[in-house]
Amino acid sequence: MSSILIKNAEYLVTMNKKREILRNVSCLIENQQIKEIPTRKNQADKIIDASGMIVLPGFINTHLHTPQVFHRHCPAQQNKPIDEWIEITTSINREIDEEAMYYGALVCFAELISSGVTTTADYFYPFPKRREKNIFSTIKAALDIGIRLTSIRGSMSVGQKDGSRYADDIVETSQEILHRSEDFIKKAHNSSPYSQIRAGVGPCLPFASTEDDFRQVAKLARKYPRVILQTHIAESLWEVNYIKEKFGVTPIKLMKKTGFLGSDVGLTHCNVCSQEDVELLAKTKTNVILTPVCNTRNVADDNLIAPLDQMMKKKINISIGTDGPASNDSLNFLEEMRYLRVVSAGKLGMNYLMPSKVFDIGLLGGAITLNRNDIGGIEPQKAADLVIFNPEKKLEHAGAVNKWAALISCQAIKPEYVIINGRIILEKEEIKTINISKILTKFLEAHSKIIERAQKKLKRNLYEYSSWEKAIWKR
Repeated sequence: MSSILIKNAEYLVTMNKKREILRNVSCLIENQQIKEIPTRKNQADKIIDASGMIVLPGFINTHLHTPQVFHRHCPAQQNKPIDEWIEITTSINREIDEEAMYYGALVCFAELISSGVTTTADYFYPFPKRREKNIFSTIKAALDIGIRLTSIRGSMSVGQKDGSRYADDIVETSQEILHRSEDFIKKAHNSSPYSQIRAGVGPCLPFASTEDDFRQVAKLARKYPRVILQTHIAESLWEVNYIKEKFGVTPIKLMKKTGFLGSDVGLTHCNVCSQEDVELLAKTKTNVILTPVCNTRNVADDNLIAPLDQMMKKKINISIGTDGPASNDSLNFLEEMRYLRVVSAGKLGMNYLMPSKVFDIGLLGGAITLNRNDIGGIEPQKAADLVIFNPEKKLEHAGAVNKWAALISCQAIKPEYVIINGRIILEKEEIKTINISKILTKFLEAHSKIIERAQKKLKRNLYEYSSWEKAIWKR
């Protein structure tokens, strides 16, 4: 349809420069764009009566791992040391083929859309031998369901024979990484306004990549307009100590040394950052991606919550990522934003964030991180990416006075509508572009086969709950 009229929204959160929140207004969409706001027009190809509802720009998830949907809530990975976690992850990933990955990606994207996400970044790794094309299955899935995707090709070059924890058959040579990353950019990236698919690249981790990998991949990405860089950094004390011992600097300073800082870079986690690190991030305009649920679950410690107060004082751009289903178990982005608000109070000197600031991070922070100026707000000529919530008669929001802010402070609810690129993707809480029931059936069939093959090769039961329960109480 070429036009959509959203009529009589009780609240319309623009996220424009003035952060205007409009009351009882209508918004006109034509093709891919926001055409007029507010509008007095009363005709369109599709009319949505938004009386009593809240209209927001679509949420922007800046960090995800779609292959991890095949080991979501896997008992054998719960409360396990990193080397055992990596071994199981690798074993499952070896068994994922292109068809299975397509259905897995659809499951991830459907879950994100069902919480209001219109744009997601997907950091895709690893690449077991013969599985190079799996990443293109995720792009096909994004096109089919209608989500906006920044597909990031990850890479690792240091295997077990060179002292890494990652198996040798899932790493690549540095030359292969450069060649395949550039080939991926040429095939996948579309830098034009309102494009549905864009690309990114980046070595996965400093302990699975060489210093020169970061340097060369950064140079490669910067040959192409709006290609972003992303990696995982400073997540744990173990990692920081490892990098200091091997390279003689903090993880953030190592990124500076390799040229892997800047406004086109997203650094995921950044839990263990000194004041000097924070100042370096601010000076280079580097983006920080926080994954609150994942990190609180996996490295819960007062010292391992990112220094959000210092970062905000230095005006560092911050965005939110769900991380993967194996390290979070959930891809509910509204829940992730609420959790960020809560854990922010865990840092000395900070009260919990106001909902308005959380929206800043989850919307505009995401757009900046993904190097996009066409999403993240409801203004004329912005992409028509909107999410509409109806808190009326919702038990979870009963009595909330400030209805739009309650979306962050109260329990997460599902959106009534999700519109992406001027197209209604979700209506009345139902995704319109795919048959969820059939997709789940296909996914679960593939999932069973993948786990069965992985278990045979590992010679262990990945779903043995007794060992998981013992691990929980081991502390």
